[in-house]
Amino acid sequence: MIGLSCWCGTRTFAMACAVLLFAAGTGQGIAPTRAAAEPQAQEAALDPAPPPLEAGPLRYHGAWGGLHVADVTLTLRGDSQAYWGDMNINTRGLLGWAYNWMAALHTRGTLTDSADLRPTVFERRFVQSDDSGAVIIEYDSTGLAQGFEDGEPQTAIAPHLRQDTVDPLAALIGLRQHVLSGHKGRVTMAVFDGKRRIDVIASIEPPRTTRIGSTDHQVIPVTASITPVAGFKPKQARGWASSHLRVLFSTDDEALPLRIQVESPVGTAVLTLR
Repeated sequence: MIGLSCWCGTRTFAMACAVLLFAAGTGQGIAPTRAAAEPQAQEAALDPAPPPLEAGPLRYHGAWGGLHVADVTLTLRGDSQAYWGDMNINTRGLLGWAYNWMAALHTRGTLTDSADLRPTVFERRFVQSDDSGAVIIEYDSTGLAQGFEDGEPQTAIAPHLRQDTVDPLAALIGLRQHVLSGHKGRVTMAVFDGKRRIDVIASIEPPRTTRIGSTDHQVIPVTASITPVAGFKPKQARGWASSHLRVLFSTDDEALPLRIQVESPVGTAVLTLR
């Protein structure tokens, strides 16, 4: 029962850390195991560019079912023409005991005048006990994405479904960019994680007061539904289609993601800014 709970919790929590249910992976192919050794910090191998710091490092408390299961750090960099983003995830508590899992994500690309993102590269590296892996997405000059898992090209998804997509971490940055730009209403993004494709249909809502922890905050809520497009088994697709994302951005000129929540059939995962 503990193993099953940890397995479900990892899948749900990784979806929240991915922000749009992709970035850290969903635990597919990872079986619950007792941590055999302290993993090395492979996330340090990422090579982000050094533009001016825009937001962060932002530190989040990750919870699933009310339990502390992970620590997450998010750093956003950028200027008027380009963006960079980094996320590091480390499991804690029972989930950390069962998985001893960490992940590092990096994205970078350019910005258009209409607040749209054009990614140039995405990297996701994970370490679990004595295992590790990497997914890299590269984009050509036309906007076609090509995923690589541990160096092997992933070709199961047709090129037209990978065209003009953004990576999972860039999707969060894209939502924030729309909030910063004062956009209202509906935003649709095609998201590709290197192996799978979803459509994210988000709604940017009017500002409101919301209590986070013991403090009231002025926030701009963004709610999103998920449409699986390709790369999913039928049962997986049903689960993802039943999942919902809600991000609360601050109303100041930083538009910080104060809370990120994912509701799925296996539970609710929440990232709360400390």
